[in-house]
Amino acid sequence: MASGYLFRKFRELRGLTQKILGDKVNLGDVRIRQYELDMRNPKDDILQDISKALDVKPEYFKDPEYPYSYEEVIRLLFKLEDSIPMAISKSKVDGTDIHTVMFLGRNVLKIDHALKSWMEMQNRFMDDEITWEEYEDWKANWPDSLGEDYKFNRQNGASTSFKEYIDRVQSEDDKAAKKESLAERRFRLAQEKVRRAEKK
Repeated sequence: MASGYLFRKFRELRGLTQKILGDKVNLGDVRIRQYELDMRNPKDDILQDISKALDVKPEYFKDPEYPYSYEEVIRLLFKLEDSIPMAISKSKVDGTDIHTVMFLGRNVLKIDHALKSWMEMQNRFMDDEITWEEYEDWKANWPDSLGEDYKFNRQNGASTSFKEYIDRVQSEDDKAAKKESLAERRFRLAQEKVRRAEKK
């Protein structure tokens, strides 16, 4: 699903009226207005045309599909800045400089409170006080899960410890890294082929 708010934002950023944008993509201004008001959702080919007319990657307009890729997470943060002012700062983690996001603005104390609660639950999970299933349930039902009377609905699910969870994540990471390095190797070989062909 595409975001009408983002269509309007970039249309105005490019100094275009709804009519001009509509003309560029062979649509009427009424259709552009419907997209911007989220009354309609453009089909993929129209989204491509609008993206081209606004000079924005089409992926930026789309809602990411869970689980999010690295690129989708970054785009989510970019979009989030429209709602919550943010600053990027530098921190040291195990002696390495990394960049972190810092939330600003009028809701910063509410966000800080939510992050504190999240950190406490994450620590409980890491200390094996709760299972991965309980941790995920807490996140999925937040803020209701903050209540003292909130109970985790186990049903017949598994009980995954933090170590089991980390082992699974590491295994998936290793698989992804192998795929990535194979893709990089294929890309380098293709580049080399092109260079050789150009020399001939």
